[in-house]
Amino acid sequence: MVRCSAKRLLFVALLSMLSGLALVIRNVPELGDTKTRDVEHQRIRSDKETPIIQEQQGEMRDVGQATEQRNDFSVKNLNIEIFESQLDDVTCIRHDPHVLVFNRIPKCASTSIATLLLVNSERLKMHFVEDPNGAHTWNRGDRTAVEDSILSQFSAKEPSRGVVYVSHFYFSDFPNLREKRVPYIYVNMIRDPVDRFISSFVYYHYSDREHIQRLRQSQGTDPDEGIEECMRRQTSGCETNIMTRYFCGSDAFCATGGPVALNRALVNLVKNFAAVGIMEDMQRSLRLFAHLLPRYFLHAAQMPKRVTQQNVNKKGQEVRRRLEENEEIKEKVRDANAADVIFYGFAKKLFRKRMEACELEAG
Repeated sequence: MVRCSAKRLLFVALLSMLSGLALVIRNVPELGDTKTRDVEHQRIRSDKETPIIQEQQGEMRDVGQATEQRNDFSVKNLNIEIFESQLDDVTCIRHDPHVLVFNRIPKCASTSIATLLLVNSERLKMHFVEDPNGAHTWNRGDRTAVEDSILSQFSAKEPSRGVVYVSHFYFSDFPNLREKRVPYIYVNMIRDPVDRFISSFVYYHYSDREHIQRLRQSQGTDPDEGIEECMRRQTSGCETNIMTRYFCGSDAFCATGGPVALNRALVNLVKNFAAVGIMEDMQRSLRLFAHLLPRYFLHAAQMPKRVTQQNVNKKGQEVRRRLEENEEIKEKVRDANAADVIFYGFAKKLFRKRMEACELEAG
């Protein structure tokens, strides 16, 4: 088991690339051409089937390496309307993959969802694989080890015994699973970026959990440092645009929070996730999960209606309250997480469209 610039020229090149990507995105199958999709084998894609996406990712990797050193470009340069123009084409498609991957994002109710998946896996005798350490930075060895862990639990003779893999890690398109024709799909939960960041800051500074205390000591974190200093240092709990990173992947440009990272994150959201829930809308999110992935979320209705804040001491609770009431600080957090704000806004619209397409809005 796995433990688990010139500036102007680069700016012009980036805009040209994103304009070209506009044509690519219109071909993303998740929001359109469902006639050609085989739901059971949607994760199996040959090289000939996806040349545009592979070429696109290569382009983004080149630009990303350049922007990594100087990230001068606002995510506002990305034309989000390209994505939104396809929302009316969203359909309701159920999935029954052999492997469900939950790359849980910190402070987005991920513990609650992971617990639900564990309970359901035990009841249905499915394989539940959880890496408590996570693998935020994928290298070839890390990814291969994760794939080996999944494959060790997967039996071609008993495909009905699904596999659930849960960990904190940035998105990866597992090549070994595709090569072995093992159908898999992602699911995730997201949260208002400002609320998530504040919660993360408080958790990593005021949690009494032993591993968090050790992390603070190893990084030399002052428990009394302010949230602005924490954002400047980008230490654990204060990484900006973390949701964009989780959906973008582990390429260097994914950590910039720039338009290239945001574009990749949106592409992956549309193409590779059966559903992405909204923490602030937990009950409807669970209804959507249960409808689209019935085998894996069979007992979703048993989840508590509220997600409680846990493992933060009294001082942390008071700090959270003050931060949540400080509009100036919240605006600074929002500006620092601009990519996540845009990503979250689109994901909420996609969520509502899926609910409508599945006729789950009533009740």
